[in-house]
Amino acid sequence: MAKHHGVQVGQQYVTVHSTRNPPPIWEVKSIHPGDFGISHAGLMNSDDPLDKKTVSHSALLDRTHYRLVGDAGAAA
Repeated sequence: MAKHHGVQVGQQYVTVHSTRNPPPIWEVKSIHPGDFGISHAGLMNSDDPLDKKTVSHSALLDRTHYRLVGDAGAAA
């Protein structure tokens, strides 16, 4: 499993201040090393596979923006 600065493929996050109830669960599907030392994670909404976004690792690990809620790869 790919690991980079605390972010791993299979981890699941929710947006802290989501206006949706319940908030969507975003699963890390890919890790991108990025340019200039800024790594990014490719996220997919677990309820809507067409809903995707890319977020920097620093934003994903910032507890004021995202909260880790699970690890889909832990059982594997």
